[in-house]
Amino acid sequence: MRYLFVIFISFFCGVVNAQEPKITVTLSEQQPLVGQVTTIKVKVLVPTWFSKPLYFDEVEAINIINIKGNKSTYPTSERIGSSTWTGVIKEYPVIAMAQGKFELQLPTLNIHFMSEDSQPINRKITPETVIFNATIPEKARALNPVIIAENINLTEQLKQPEKLITGQSIKRKITAEIENSSALFIPQLLTATNTDQAQAYPTTAQTADILNDRTSELLGSRVEQQDILIKQDGQFSLSAINIEYYQPSTDTIQTVAIKGQTLTVKPPAMKAKTIIWLIIGGVIALIALFYLLKLIKQLWQRYQQTEYAHYKQLKASANSDIKSYYHCYINWYGFFKDEINKQPLLLQTHQAIVISFEQALYNNASVPKNFQRELANFRQTIKHSQKADTEQLTPLNP
Repeated sequence: MRYLFVIFISFFCGVVNAQEPKITVTLSEQQPLVGQVTTIKVKVLVPTWFSKPLYFDEVEAINIINIKGNKSTYPTSERIGSSTWTGVIKEYPVIAMAQGKFELQLPTLNIHFMSEDSQPINRKITPETVIFNATIPEKARALNPVIIAENINLTEQLKQPEKLITGQSIKRKITAEIENSSALFIPQLLTATNTDQAQAYPTTAQTADILNDRTSELLGSRVEQQDILIKQDGQFSLSAINIEYYQPSTDTIQTVAIKGQTLTVKPPAMKAKTIIWLIIGGVIALIALFYLLKLIKQLWQRYQQTEYAHYKQLKASANSDIKSYYHCYINWYGFFKDEINKQPLLLQTHQAIVISFEQALYNNASVPKNFQRELANFRQTIKHSQKADTEQLTPLNP
């Protein structure tokens, strides 16, 4: 009797276990390279059919990129014993962003299925933890940043006027495509420009990762764009762009680049309105210059008629012939003629000077050596005499 009871219990437990869902977790690569895709595959089987769709939460962890494919969840079936079990497979393509050991806790599954006697069953099961190690090849460790990809392509689109002048702008667009890695590994492509010559206005970088469901290959892209306003004419340089990456298939370091270039910026052409105003300004300037020269000429002529100008001319003519010297003296003397004739001492000095000139003319000789000093003293005496006459008070009437 006891044996029959044990056999019955064993048979009952076997039936119950047969009703439980089967969950298996596999990993496409136990030691993936940093930046390369490894796929976690979760397969859920039930002995009958699902009464409700099975929902899978996404996997989240530090330094892990979860790539979402278009067909990451799909149905399956499997022969277990004499029965065909219905199932669903969920694929999690993930990328490790750093080197080291990773432990991923998969989300708990809420499984709804029917028993063999058409009774609903609900089970909450947490799949086993996924453990793998991400590595960096020796040759890739010197890279900064570390990029491991099968290929990287760089393309440039430059929109600019045919003749670039100050005040215009340039649109520079750089697109980077990376194969078998995520676009998040691509560094910033365009540097900020803020100088006296140019100001860059960047747009937000756009990144995208697309997983090929048929080949399971990942293609990432990063697009950066700048509108560069030119503020000064001259030579303007667009910076070169270089990216180094490790290529696993060849075990080599590859380099992809966009060459920099120098653009010539010309000053802006003058507008018709500006030209008109410049012409008007030029005409006004010429008229002003004409009247200014005329005024200067008049002032110079007035100066030439002054006593001081004649005296300067008299001093300068001392080095010329005696006839010119004497002529300059007579011209200068005309300014003080009345004053000299009023003062006997002044008249006497004047007559002595005239005699000196006439003797020099008659004898074809030069005037005495101290003659120029005597003229200076004579002029000073006349000036003092004029000043004394001006300061003398008019006598009162008796």
